[in-house]
Amino acid sequence: MNLAVLGQTLIYIKVGGDAIDSLLLSVVRLCRAAIPHMRARGGGRIINITSISVKQPIQGLVLSNSLRAAVTALAKTLAAELAPDGILVNTVSPGFSDASTVVGQTPQEWQDAMAQWVESGWTPMRRRSRPEDIADVCALLCSDEARFVTGQAIAVDGGASLMNAHFPLALQVPA
Repeated sequence: MNLAVLGQTLIYIKVGGDAIDSLLLSVVRLCRAAIPHMRARGGGRIINITSISVKQPIQGLVLSNSLRAAVTALAKTLAAELAPDGILVNTVSPGFSDASTVVGQTPQEWQDAMAQWVESGWTPMRRRSRPEDIADVCALLCSDEARFVTGQAIAVDGGASLMNAHFPLALQVPA
């Protein structure tokens, strides 16, 4: 059990090995296995899929937010170390996605809340991402057109990460 002190609030976080293993250590192991092969071939691409929570943490997801941010930091570190070998490392950070993804496995009230949040304008494009939105960015990063892009965390969120939750929505997005 880890004890973290945040301001006046004590938060107890039960650190489950499964979360650390699936969100962070799996990335470390995959990179460790792939990098020698990429070096032998003269280069390659590593793309990590995280979450928009790396730019703006989502309340209630302390462990997920922290581990996804760690993946982004790992990617930036590897990008600097591997660039001389022609290996480019980037992170794609999706925002709220449609129900065809893991979002469809959340309780219906969560799905309804996300839909209302997006449609109200907190995502300026007023829709949730679709799998192809994420796949297209990944394909671009794998292409020769992205040969000079490394160490980036690219938000694919319809503009949601541009929004300021402490500022009235009506003043941020035209009606």
